[in-house]
Amino acid sequence: MALSKIGNRGLPAGAVLQTEYLEFTNNTTSTSTQAYVDVTGSDLTITTKQTNSKIYLFATCPCYATSTCTGFAIGFKRGSTLIDGITGSSGDAWQYLNGSSIATTSLVGERQHLDSPSVAAGTAITYKVQLGLWTTGTIQINYAGYGHKAKFLIQEIGV
Repeated sequence: MALSKIGNRGLPAGAVLQTEYLEFTNNTTSTSTQAYVDVTGSDLTITTKQTNSKIYLFATCPCYATSTCTGFAIGFKRGSTLIDGITGSSGDAWQYLNGSSIATTSLVGERQHLDSPSVAAGTAITYKVQLGLWTTGTIQINYAGYGHKAKFLIQEIGV
């Protein structure tokens, strides 16, 4: 079917309605135990085109962990609310590299999430990447001096 025909009938459920994309080089360092912190420069806003649509989030971040790091993870906030990632002793901030005094290492941390914000069409929603640390050590995104770029993609999905 020609794209013009699809446009005349409306897009099917599950179609991508729009995409927002951000690359950022800001360094964020965390030593906050069993907690998620805001990743500097990762704010990305999308204005919905459809009521009650879903929002797909995907982040990929170059990470650097010190030799005393016991684990870390990537998460997401909508506004000021953590929507993917769990803080505290039964949380998930150990998701990548879980262990005791892991060797200093660098790797790419990724996370995906499908959000259901239940908002009207035309609503601006700001999302932010989060960085979680398990119990000890230091974790960084975009280690300073190496030209790393974290990437954050948001897509509105029709219902």
